[in-house]
Amino acid sequence: MEDYNRIWQGIGSFTGPTLLVLLICIKYTNPSFTWLSFLFWAFLPLLMIHETEEYIIRINGGITEGGFQEYFNLKTFGRLNPPRPDYPLTKGYEFWTNMFAWFFAIISALTIYIAPWVGIGFIVFLFIMNGLMHTAIFQLTEKGANPGFYTTWLILNPYSVVVLFYAFTINAFTTLDYILGSVLGVVVFIIFGLNTRSKLKSFELSQKPGESTK
Repeated sequence: MEDYNRIWQGIGSFTGPTLLVLLICIKYTNPSFTWLSFLFWAFLPLLMIHETEEYIIRINGGITEGGFQEYFNLKTFGRLNPPRPDYPLTKGYEFWTNMFAWFFAIISALTIYIAPWVGIGFIVFLFIMNGLMHTAIFQLTEKGANPGFYTTWLILNPYSVVVLFYAFTINAFTTLDYILGSVLGVVVFIIFGLNTRSKLKSFELSQKPGESTK
């Protein structure tokens, strides 16, 4: 049942721009709300706007008509052979992946002065999971725009650079923070990659003669 995905997608579509404007208002009316906190909190609404392009907006004559799930399953390196539109990125996998991204963004903002390496890990994860995937890696199998391409290319990637540049200029993080954060971001990405690969292998094994189809 895909209704629960439509619920969070609708919430994100409405909340993203609204929350971003609210954060801007708070920043300019509350002196205690630092720029560093603002920049990391803004990742959450920007992520929601990005997901709106991935799953709701239909552009380019239908190139994203099936949303990110169908695009990933049919046109990227993660597809089965032969590909099918509902696997390995299932509705459940789609839900938990995006909820994890929201959770990661929130924890990053909450801990920016306690454990700043978490925020750096989030940025590194975002750079790889969204930045490289949408703008470079997906181009190897399907050239052109994809669901989430424009908000990654024009918003998330440049914004991540701005945040890191600002943090660096004010010496907000230590060298250890950058090292731990980079490791965290890469490890989280690898976990997602291994999980996706595991789903593909499990499906392939289920299709072998003498084994039940899942």
